[in-house]
Amino acid sequence: MLKTRYIKVAKKKGIIVSCDLNYRQNLWSSKKAQKIMGEFMQYVDICIANEEDAEKVFGIKADSTDVTTGKLSHKGYISVAKQLIDRFDFKKVAITLRGSISASDNN
Repeated sequence: MLKTRYIKVAKKKGIIVSCDLNYRQNLWSSKKAQKIMGEFMQYVDICIANEEDAEKVFGIKADSTDVTTGKLSHKGYISVAKQLIDRFDFKKVAITLRGSISASDNN
């Protein structure tokens, strides 16, 4: 299991901590990712995520967005960022948006 020891040391030294949610269902379940990532989030200053990872890990959905049909909403992404900030008190959130063509190619 991952430890928060190094993140705590970084925070004490004033180092900015960033985290990419980057959920992978082949590595762990949503429930386990939420538990572990949730423990880390109290130490994170900058969160990098996409709308799918925010939903799968923390249940935060992008309004008016359906990635399977290609329906995207700019306001939905702003909403995801705001919900993450409100929930975890991040200084910044970066939402990534890409069209996945294959494991190696993205738009």
